Amino acid sequence: MTKFRAVCVKCLQIAGDLKRNCAGQDMVEYALCAGFVAVGVIGMSPAVADSFAMMMSRANSVVIVAGS
Repeated sequence: MTKFRAVCVKCLQIAGDLKRNCAGQDMVEYALCAGFVAVGVIGMSPAVADSFAMMMSRANSVVIVAGS
């Protein structure tokens, strides 16, 4: 068996193992969704982004006052 063929066989074995093992798939999907939401918020028009930042700042102020 050539070295290239051995590498191909090993890659196919790894791909088969990954196909059968779905553990952690949900976490990856949630992380991707959170990333898409973050990119969407960042990519909004400046006016909407500024309003969002002001709203988060107000919420932070309320939390600080409530914690005092």
